[in-house]
Amino acid sequence: GAWCPWLSVVVLAGAAAAREELKAREGLGSGGPRFHVLVTSYEHCSTERAALRRQPWSSLIVDEGHRLKGGAAGRLFQELAQLDAEHRVLLTGTPLQNNLDELHHLLDFLDPAMLAATVAAVTHKKVADAPPGLASVVLGARELEQRRRADDDESADARLARLAAALRGRMLRRTKADVLRAALPGKRELVVRVELSAPQKALYRAVLTKNYDALAAEDRGRSGGAPPNLQNVVVQLRKVCDHCELMYDHFPDVCDGLAARGDPALPPRLGALLAGGGKLALLDAMLLKLRARGHRVLVFSQMTKMLDVLGEYCALRRFAYERLDGDTAARDRARRIDRFNAAAADRAFLFLLSTRAGGLGVNLATANTVVIYDADWNPHNDLQALARAHRLGQTDRVLVYRLVCRATVEERILEVAKRKLLLEHVVVERGGARGGQSRDDLNDVLRYGAEELFSAGDGDAPGGIAWDAAAVDALLDRAADDSGGDDDGGGGRGGPGKLAALMDSFKVAEIAFEPEPPAPA
Repeated sequence: GAWCPWLSVVVLAGAAAAREELKAREGLGSGGPRFHVLVTSYEHCSTERAALRRQPWSSLIVDEGHRLKGGAAGRLFQELAQLDAEHRVLLTGTPLQNNLDELHHLLDFLDPAMLAATVAAVTHKKVADAPPGLASVVLGARELEQRRRADDDESADARLARLAAALRGRMLRRTKADVLRAALPGKRELVVRVELSAPQKALYRAVLTKNYDALAAEDRGRSGGAPPNLQNVVVQLRKVCDHCELMYDHFPDVCDGLAARGDPALPPRLGALLAGGGKLALLDAMLLKLRARGHRVLVFSQMTKMLDVLGEYCALRRFAYERLDGDTAARDRARRIDRFNAAAADRAFLFLLSTRAGGLGVNLATANTVVIYDADWNPHNDLQALARAHRLGQTDRVLVYRLVCRATVEERILEVAKRKLLLEHVVVERGGARGGQSRDDLNDVLRYGAEELFSAGDGDAPGGIAWDAAAVDALLDRAADDSGGDDDGGGGRGGPGKLAALMDSFKVAEIAFEPEPPAPA
């Protein structure tokens, strides 16, 4: 109404009776419509699909278009594709999240004729242009592999040129740098490497030892039998990196012994929590200083059980906090966000959020510090999460900390995330490459740091990372130089400045290492 007051806009939402009244009043699906624009949700689009299909549309505009990345196998893709629309438009901040299959699926939705051409290319010509998922449906696996080998001699530049041609004329890309450069304060991102605590190291070794047969079978190439589920092993190791408490069901003895390792100057339960996680111990030191300095903090985690641990920690520290995860009802969600953003003197300074539930539709620009407690395989989820603070309405410089346990699966996962962002840069910004997450990737993730861990004892390894009070103060210094560290780097669209800004998102915080003890005489 504010932008186009001359347009008649109706909203298809609410209870079934209200929707039926609106359809009858506006002539939706039963004769000439008496409106210009219809706004509805995915859920109501599915519920009212019969009426929507009877109505020809001039344009179909789909927000959060990356939800169609699964392709024609997805229900939402099928229902939207069946609408009679002359033009189709996808709005998304992440056109490429994991691999090129997803980008092909979005292009297939926008231009169904291109899908037919792709099938023809797979069936009669080469398969280099086709997404692997589609190619494997049209061809058998053996013939597909033979054709791919025949295409291996084709230059990468030729494949990039074809992908660039497919994108040309179909994508209008605008970034925050294009729109909000002067309206947003700076943002500085740092990767903060943390040592595992002694109990975490013991659990990490125990998980690898428990799954030794599966990992050894992966090494031998699995001559027969079902392949081991490496993803489950990775998830268990990620839980260990987060906190020992997340593995209580598997190793209760280790968790029950945490109290004996805690700082005697602290209450027993608080000491046990801090002893059970290297990241939590550092976060504790950071939050105490951030609260004293009047800063407001968002903490994102992939795992709701970790949010439970953080909530207990906040209660023991007497920190007022809010929480939002996938189980939070819509009404409570809005109430908690409003409470956090309110100007009340007793408002919480800390908000705990699950990364995916808190990634969209949340405005928390009153916070100026973001902690990514555990990185996502898909870096766009983390980027959308931290954008809840670094957005229009923010008046302070935003500091973003990605906590990563040194020499563990988390460092390799961060490398995978960087590779996916580079893939998007090459494909969307500059022209194309093929990528994905293979079993070899998972095997490499599992191997990383294992040799050092098994060669070290139960105690802290010499040369480990030590975050003392001075190092934490330096980490939290908001005046530190971050030249090139904002995500809105210059250099033109897709140019070197954009790539440099992308790499600065993974800049590692400088830390002090504990000196190695002198060798015995």
